[in-house]
Formats: sequence, structure tokens, C-alpha cells
Amino acid sequence: CIWILFYMVSFFAHWFGTARFDYDGDGEFDHTDMESFLDNKSEFLTRALRGEAAAKQTAEEKNKQHAKDKERQLGLTIDNIEGRWLVGDPGLEFVVTVMHGGACLYDGRYMGPDNDILQEMGTLGLVVRRADGWTVDQKKSNRKTLYWRYPDMPMLHWRRLLSWQHVTNLNLLNGEWCLLEDGMEDTTQILVVDTGIVLYDGESIEGQDLELIIDETGGNPTLRRGPWTADLSRSTKDIILWLQDGVDDRVS
Repeated sequence: CIWILFYMVSFFAHWFGTARFDYDGDGEFDHTDMESFLDNKSEFLTRALRGEAAAKQTAEEKNKQHAKDKERQLGLTIDNIEGRWLVGDPGLEFVVTVMHGGACLYDGRYMGPDNDILQEMGTLGLVVRRADGWTVDQKKSNRKTLYWRYPDMPMLHWRRLLSWQHVTNLNLLNGEWCLLEDGMEDTTQILVVDTGIVLYDGESIEGQDLELIIDETGGNPTLRRGPWTADLSRSTKDIILWLQDGVDDRVS
């Protein structure tokens, strides 16, 4: 029986290509592939008939996964930490801009090569560091948060500043927030609900809801809360800095 089926399938393999019927991947269609067909007919036929397009898609998926695995194994590099980062405790933050090649601006100022970021291969893998000795913790860090280590010093972390150009819906800010002023947390419970409505200790306060004004030219939107305007250049998805006549407070 197996040989009858073998010759029948061989006919189709001749016309449609043996690669589609090569189940074990040895480069040819033979009786062992036919035995595999009897053991698992549905999978065998699916592989045989899905065509070159599906096979190409599978190969592309494998290549993408291989690239992801390689990147994960390599760790963070200078290339994938380019961008703007918020550094420091509330009230003392500054913005670090990592440019191509690792040169850094601190609040828009270049502070010299000692404050740039370098990368090199170490005994345990890729090392991303500054010339002054601070090194990125590759195991703990990711593309959103960088954790820096230095011997006998507390760990520092940088938080990536997201592009507010893509914030077009106030529902992205829904959830619980707390108010920080001068680094001290206020006891008021703040809840942002649908379309920017804000509840303070469960009550709505007139003029204190959120308003999002979209820049039609493609720039950053404007986020307002009564007389307060958010400084989106220094805000993250977790911390919003509010400004009013030179005074600032934070909601996080």
C-alpha cells in the first residue's frame, strides 16, 4: 500500500516540485517521506500544497526571529539607545540626547568626550559605557529604561522620552496619578477617565480636566489642565511636568 501511495504522490511531486513533498528535509522525496505522510497526513499535505509563497513567508519569519535572538544576545547598543532620555529625581531632572555614534547633549549642551557613550566587546559580551566609568547594566536595562552602574555608587536610571507627536487620544492617559510638588507627594487621589475628565478624590473640579490641542503641522500637541500647560519636552508616559508662570509641579 505504501508503495502505491508513494508512486501516486511521486507523480504530483514530479509536476509540483519535490521540495514541497520532502518532509524530512534530506533534499529528496523518498519512501521515508511517504511514511511520514502516513503518520501525519494533514501536516504533510499542508506543507506540500501551501506553495512557495508560504514557504518564503516561513523563511522570512525565521530570519526575523533569528535577528531578534541575535539582538537579544548582543544586548543594547549605541544605535538602539539613540534618542532623548530623562535623568534625575523629580525637580532635578535634565534631558540627555544620545546622538548617532554616542555623542551626548545634556539639556542641549555638549559636555565633552568624557560624557559621551562608548561601546566595546568585553569578556561577557557587549559593554556600553561612558568614559568616566559608568556602565549600562545589560541584564536589567531595556530600550525604555537604562540602568547605569558604577562601583560603590547607587544605581542610576534613565527614562526614555517618548514622542508626544503620536499622542492623539486623551484615553492614553487614563488611570491613576499622584501629584508631586517639590519632590513631595500630595495625598490627593487623581483619576483620569474617558476623554480627559479628571476626578480629584472622586470629584470633578471645574476647569481642571485635560485638554489636548493637536498641531496640524505635525509638531508636538499641547496638553492643558486649566491654567497649567504640560512641558512635553521633559515629560514621559509616567511623569508629566506642568508649568504655570515659571512654576512647575508634577503628576506621576
